[in-house]
Amino acid sequence: MGIYYDYLKTVVETSLNHFLEDTDFPYTVAGGGKGGFGGGMMGEFPDGELPEGMPDFKGNGGRDGAGRDGPGGELPDFAGGGGVDFHNIDGIDRVETTGGITLSGTYETVQDYIDALNKEAEWVAYNSETNTVTVTSIADFVCALKPASKNLGAFDDLDKTYGENILFGDGDGKGDHFDAILTELPAGTEYEAAFAENPARTDALGNPAKSNGTRKHPDSEETYAQKA
Repeated sequence: MGIYYDYLKTVVETSLNHFLEDTDFPYTVAGGGKGGFGGGMMGEFPDGELPEGMPDFKGNGGRDGAGRDGPGGELPDFAGGGGVDFHNIDGIDRVETTGGITLSGTYETVQDYIDALNKEAEWVAYNSETNTVTVTSIADFVCALKPASKNLGAFDDLDKTYGENILFGDGDGKGDHFDAILTELPAGTEYEAAFAENPARTDALGNPAKSNGTRKHPDSEETYAQKA
């Protein structure tokens, strides 16, 4: 399949094998049930002491890790997804992932858990003797746990509502298309004109939006110029 495919396969296998090694069954899923092994987007926070200076995201040590709490004295419930409306904070729309499997409830055995992972397609094989897994299909893993959540590209939305559209736009806070590579894809659609025109718009410093976006790429000409 290729070197990158093999790398991703190893990453997924290692992650799931660590999860099985560290988890006792019966196992009850905590959190929303999507996003990775163990269910929730971030899973549960580990026990133990934080390294000196590390922020305490449970809210015990404050947002800056120095005992100073954030607004209101408490941190948002990042781990549990507890009702934090980030759109009210920054005005940026966030895309919720849909589709794929949902892990919930209690799994009595490892095999029950593996069967849940393979509910829509078999992508992982379990060896009960070694308590280890082998990933058999990255494509089916993606469909199960990492389905696509965006319309066109990873950062440049058709309706210009992603955070990147605002960040790499012309600075008016409304969002612009900036990815010049995508300009040909919407040809013949209602989005063609905006994708053709927006990347050329300039911000207050005279930088075109397409240049702002290109700087995200570590090998871009703009990045090399900045390093020089």
